[in-house]
Amino acid sequence: MEAVAGTANSAAISKRSAAAFGYVSDEFAGWFDRSSVKCAPIINRGTYVRVAAIDSICEQFAPARADAAGGEPAPPRQILSLGAGLDTRPWRMRRAGTSLSRYVEVDLPCVCERKRQLLLKKGGAPPRLPGLAEDGGAA
Repeated sequence: MEAVAGTANSAAISKRSAAAFGYVSDEFAGWFDRSSVKCAPIINRGTYVRVAAIDSICEQFAPARADAAGGEPAPPRQILSLGAGLDTRPWRMRRAGTSLSRYVEVDLPCVCERKRQLLLKKGGAPPRLPGLAEDGGAA
């Protein structure tokens, strides 16, 4: 299980590197990786493709409130992210003003605990999403 859990760290490093070099826009990428590792361009491009593909699907499913068809408000949407790792997507989607009402992340307990500890260590949790209790569990 350690090898599987380690992919969360690898993805966080790749995401922060890709953001640092302008491949992806993610102001939250530094929350979960503070290293100075610079990934090879092929890794940054792969990260861009993965992020862009998943972002596109999420944006189609939970569009920005102002982009709802016919000018009507988009219905609230929920996303269940399996194997979420150290992803920053819920905060990026909230910042973008999507019709997201709940974002539930599921992963190995050690990965969830690491994410929780990193957020606590940051000295201030990121914007709290509806449906999330203070301890990170369901409200």
